[in-house]
Amino acid sequence: MIAPLFAIALALAPSAFAETKSKTKLGVFAIHSDDYALIRKGGVIEQWTGKVYYHEYERDVWADWAEHRKDDDRWTLRGRVRAVWRLQDKTVLEAKGHEVLQDGERETGSLKPLPGRRLEFQRQRPEREAPERGEAEKLSWDMKANRMTLEGRVRTWGPSGTSWSDRAVYDTTRRKLDLSGSRPVLVSGAKDWNGAVQADRVIAADNPREVIADGKVRGWVIFADRPDKLKGL
Repeated sequence: MIAPLFAIALALAPSAFAETKSKTKLGVFAIHSDDYALIRKGGVIEQWTGKVYYHEYERDVWADWAEHRKDDDRWTLRGRVRAVWRLQDKTVLEAKGHEVLQDGERETGSLKPLPGRRLEFQRQRPEREAPERGEAEKLSWDMKANRMTLEGRVRTWGPSGTSWSDRAVYDTTRRKLDLSGSRPVLVSGAKDWNGAVQADRVIAADNPREVIADGKVRGWVIFADRPDKLKGL
């Protein structure tokens, strides 16, 4: 399913980067790079260039170049950006793109690919051979609003199901996924519910668990314990 792939945004947010030279270790995080520069013109700016690698706890981030503007806590990572996050249950989340922009004060950010390319996401569970995969043209997040958004021919596929839409918004607090644009489709093969739905808008939520579809609805849904929860907006 698409929702767990949004967790990779937490691995991409570089707000924990520290004041450092090309290699610094403090507790359980570290930053490595081929070169480091501290610029004090128009504010304090730190730059890392060449094979930038950041490690903290269960997450790792790679890029060709990174910059931190300390005055307003803005981060930029650019060039072959890759983020990996290892969860406690040994699930591994991964994302690939070209540029990360992060506003540390507002707790907002985005990941974009090179022009004409697409972002790539993956979730690998330890008990499954095949991973969950996803593609989009942009990922953005707002941590204060508990909201993450995928845009641009969003597609996910894997053992748990399939989805496609123009836009996918995930509310991390309510665990609610909202698909819209180009007649979105949501297919689930999960143990707790299975089905296939196409409509002008499709919403799937865990709290309470339900599927809501609106606009020329087609498809079916069966919940293991609540077979009545397919309804129109």
